[in-house]
Amino acid sequence: MNSTIVEAGCRTAAENKNFNINVLILGKTGVGKSSLVNYLYGRDIAVAKTGRPVTARGFHRHEPFMYKSLLVTVYDSWGLEADKVSEWYKDLEEECKKANSGTIADWFHTVIYCFDAKKSRLDSFEKEHILDELMKNGVRLIFAMTKWGLCSEKEKNAAQETLKKYYPDLSAVPIESVSQKLRNQTTTVQLGRDDLFCEMCINLRENLIFNLLNITRQKVNSAVNKSKRDVEEYYDEQAGFFTAYGSDLQNKIISYAADSYERNVSAAYQTLSDTYEQINLMSRSVISSYTGLNLDPEGLFIRKLVSEEAYKITGWDNSFSEYFYTLLSFTNIPLLIIRRLWIKRSYGEKISEKLDEANGSIQGSLDKYFERILYTEKQFRESFLMKYRTKRNRT
Repeated sequence: MNSTIVEAGCRTAAENKNFNINVLILGKTGVGKSSLVNYLYGRDIAVAKTGRPVTARGFHRHEPFMYKSLLVTVYDSWGLEADKVSEWYKDLEEECKKANSGTIADWFHTVIYCFDAKKSRLDSFEKEHILDELMKNGVRLIFAMTKWGLCSEKEKNAAQETLKKYYPDLSAVPIESVSQKLRNQTTTVQLGRDDLFCEMCINLRENLIFNLLNITRQKVNSAVNKSKRDVEEYYDEQAGFFTAYGSDLQNKIISYAADSYERNVSAAYQTLSDTYEQINLMSRSVISSYTGLNLDPEGLFIRKLVSEEAYKITGWDNSFSEYFYTLLSFTNIPLLIIRRLWIKRSYGEKISEKLDEANGSIQGSLDKYFERILYTEKQFRESFLMKYRTKRNRT
């Protein structure tokens, strides 16, 4: 990759706030994770300075360092081994959950998986239990093909073919982290640092979007469940022994439910909208600093989508209205206690069923909405990569 491409636009970005990019490095034991960390830092003592052995269980944070306009924080893990997959993956889930529970600055912005190019193969346990699981959860990986300088041409081709076979849409960057003299008197040359950082920038936005959508799903799920509980509790308070199950009660429940759903679900959507704007700002500055290209203002489109979906959600009470008028418009109900208890419980169960229908409808709208976001992001990525490659070929 031409260095002029990588450095294009740095001055403009440097005038803005530096963004801290959190990089998570994963891989099996012995694939060269520690060497890669040192190479990224540009000095061999980087790992030793953490004061913690790389082989210790858990995920370890290294001190941030500057690379061009980026403030980079690297996290690496204990090596993955076949007989410790469940323990390793449990640690990974806990670390990701902890990272993604905070603001966007705390998230893992890109994930690098170290693949030993010299061995040129993926073990079944790492593919099935690690890589495929990460992909299912929306993590877009970058493969670092380590020990590249030690590989024969046959091994290099085999490594590339292996990754292309199983993960054709993911980037794979040749990496030689260490310059060393070999037995045949040749010397390996460090390779791939700038390429890897550029891939991080291209990969950055997609990982952020996937993280955001997963977090929003959780928030909306919690919001609709909370609204349902609130409405059920409100109904229980209002429906007493001498309650008239007519239009007054119906209107109270409809109004309360509409307010509860609008308040709780809109809050989740507002978080989505606000965080999407942060992603736009971050990726616009970061990608521009590496390529000199500007992002299209997708945030305008996303804000429109959020507004449309929020409006649809606040309009769900129309379907409730028809239901409640049919259900609750009785005026001559006997005052027998047993009958009143049965009516209260029966109406409560039907209200609960209707709330479940509303929750399913809201979550269905959410899935359709996310499909539109992902389609837009796919178009953006293709457009950006086309512009990027055109600019690279001209340079």
